[in-house]
Amino acid sequence: MLTIDDEMVSNLECGVGIGLSDNAVLSYNMNDIISTANKSEPRFNYHKGDYKSMNNILAETDWVVELKVYGKRNFIFRRKYNVANNYFIPYQMHALQDNYNH
Repeated sequence: MLTIDDEMVSNLECGVGIGLSDNAVLSYNMNDIISTANKSEPRFNYHKGDYKSMNNILAETDWVVELKVYGKRNFIFRRKYNVANNYFIPYQMHALQDNYNH
């Protein structure tokens, strides 16, 4: 089971299959993590980003040289992108919504 937070699900149990199927039954409890979490968090305000300046900075990168090391391409690209993203896209506080109706 995949979740966005380890504390979101508890008492996860895998039961026996249904009939002759090889599918198993999962039973679990959904925990209300929103009520105990901070009610707001900073997020990028993408519609106010300075994308022209961000593009200019990223265009100065010699990507052929930067991405020469095969095993580290994703890391290098993400690092460069995140630096530009953090500099040219402002943060804004957003209220968390209860998306876990159960």
